[in-house]
Amino acid sequence: MSAMTSPSFPVILWLEDDPQLIDIFREDFEQSFELKIINSFAEFKQVSVFDLQQFAAFLVDMELSDGCQGMNTIDLLKQSGSASPILVLSNDESIKTRLEALKMGIEDYMWKAMPPEEIKLRINNSIQRNLSKKNDQEKSLLGLTIQPLRLNAIIDEIEIDLTKIEFQFLYLLIRNHPQPIELEFLKMEVWRIPHVEIGTINTFIWKLNKKLSSWKMRISKELDKVSLITKDDYERN
Repeated sequence: MSAMTSPSFPVILWLEDDPQLIDIFREDFEQSFELKIINSFAEFKQVSVFDLQQFAAFLVDMELSDGCQGMNTIDLLKQSGSASPILVLSNDESIKTRLEALKMGIEDYMWKAMPPEEIKLRINNSIQRNLSKKNDQEKSLLGLTIQPLRLNAIIDEIEIDLTKIEFQFLYLLIRNHPQPIELEFLKMEVWRIPHVEIGTINTFIWKLNKKLSSWKMRISKELDKVSLITKDDYERN
């Protein structure tokens, strides 16, 4: 099952197999979040990598009905490439488990004995911190979003893989749009060297325009400047 596409609240994936605990927390949680609840590690493994990208946060129990699978769940979430925060909500209060989970890169470790309001606040704070960090890094322009952490671009929910040079080239243009980029500045920012053949630059422009063919913009080079222009203007030229 996929996360809702346009939720009124952030969607969180909650791995929890205790129906009584779910009933206790559900009312509080649903005041701030959309919930997708999974009861076992086996069920979690059936969630596609694409669907995992749709969640704003993950709430993980360390002990599920099919065993102590919390660490395995965290490991799979990290492998999925999701940048959303992972939080633990568990009865396991041992320092050893907590430290091991924190070393794996989780955002927070909480205990089920905590007040629901505190747990909800911690989840929300993690989501907001992640959104703030994401907004600082991601750049969007006319339907295209570039993601520095993954070195890719997204157009209409389709990921476009970019090489490191291609990404730096595009990121620089989007950051500076609508101002054109001087070739000398582009060489130093993208290649870190002053001597780059014009043929090389032209090749990268051609490759990027081909990869981003469904985008509304095109990369254009005129004389000693490179800029982003609309597809219509590009075709007229």
